[in-house]
Amino acid sequence: MNRKPLHIFSILFLAVAVTATASAVPQPPHEVYGQLADNGNSVDGIEIVAVADSGGMYSDTTDGDGDYLIQLPSDQSISSFDIEVEGNTEVEDISFESGTSQNYDINGYGLSVSVNDVSVDEGNTVGLESTVDHVGDNPDYKWSIVNDGYGSSITSSNSKSADFDAAAVTQDRDVKVKLKVTKSDGDGSSKSATGFATISDTDSNQQSGGSSGSGGGGTAPTEGSESDQPESPEPVDVQAQVDNVTGSASGSVNASSGQTVTVSIPESFDENVTGEVEGQEAATEVESVSATASDDTSVSVSVSSVSTDEVEQRQDNQISYSNIEVDGEVSSQTITFSVRNSVLEERNASFEQVVKERYSDGSWEQLDTTHLEELDNSHRFEAETSGNSIFAVAIQEEASAPDEETDPGNETVEEKPEKDGMGVLPWIIGLLVILAAGAVYFKDEIADFAAEQVPDSTEEEEE
Repeated sequence: MNRKPLHIFSILFLAVAVTATASAVPQPPHEVYGQLADNGNSVDGIEIVAVADSGGMYSDTTDGDGDYLIQLPSDQSISSFDIEVEGNTEVEDISFESGTSQNYDINGYGLSVSVNDVSVDEGNTVGLESTVDHVGDNPDYKWSIVNDGYGSSITSSNSKSADFDAAAVTQDRDVKVKLKVTKSDGDGSSKSATGFATISDTDSNQQSGGSSGSGGGGTAPTEGSESDQPESPEPVDVQAQVDNVTGSASGSVNASSGQTVTVSIPESFDENVTGEVEGQEAATEVESVSATASDDTSVSVSVSSVSTDEVEQRQDNQISYSNIEVDGEVSSQTITFSVRNSVLEERNASFEQVVKERYSDGSWEQLDTTHLEELDNSHRFEAETSGNSIFAVAIQEEASAPDEETDPGNETVEEKPEKDGMGVLPWIIGLLVILAAGAVYFKDEIADFAAEQVPDSTEEEEE
């Protein structure tokens, strides 16, 4: 018999029930037997496991002919079981009946598919390749995009290769799109694999890159400069997956310490978040949630819809609500959202009045909200938060201008005494000067007058 490595086989099961003859007396245990093969070639040395719904596990290893036999004890707590091969469930929900035998031939074992990860600038095309260890007969390939939200597409001619056409991104940063390929054989076996295409935002990269690297004549970094310091991990952007049943969008990624993770929320989810009427444009949109890892950790983000009935202490100035949760060791969180112009017009408000609020400890806390830019039909904002909760987009009341007539001000009170004092003092000084001058003048006049009244002694003697 020709043995092959385990990873080269593809998995398929073909179940054939063999019932006991009417004359057979049911005897425990229940037997499950069959043959493990790869496209007709028996495979030995592989563990086959029967996993009972009660938690028990019973196994056997295939022999040189690929045969296996598993005996499940007569136990009324077992109602069904699964057959697993190398940890993969191949046959599900097999009914348990004590004392009977069932045959399960597992053919095409070992189908393995993988997809290469690629990077591409927005608006460009890049080739995709899948690796299939077992081709089989009449293979069929189906390529798809698991989550995108930007309008990217895949072109494939039913082969292991495909072309990924990257759409323009609008998040002002690189985004990661999840891809999927499903390979099926003519005998019914199939397996799927996923990979990622990273779309580079060329406008954002050009702005951040500047003119560095051009000409090759840059200045060498000096000792102790920032260039000698370890670089922070590159930010990573993933696209959230939407679950319309639960009304949530979520995404997760493993992050290094200091790495910023951004989970972008598809536009298709925003109607659920804001509770808008179907067919109408959402009043607000949660565009993304970012978090910076404080340690090597798995960061997961979940955004779920919240109805107004679920909101405690709802305020009249609040527009929409969403529940945002970030799990993992993170040091900061940022929510990017937008508000449509029509909503502001209806409320006779300006974009300066838009704020994000967080419900915490029984009250609404206003977050530090920054206006980023004006879009075609809306305004984009970001808000910093320190925890998980229900969040609201609200219109803050404009602060009234101070009443100039009723505000006494300090200018008059402080300056009037100084003005009065400066006005009296010169008059006093001037009066004193005048009095002094008058005193001197009249002193001389009095002296002259007195001298005229005294007779001259010589004249009296002559007489």
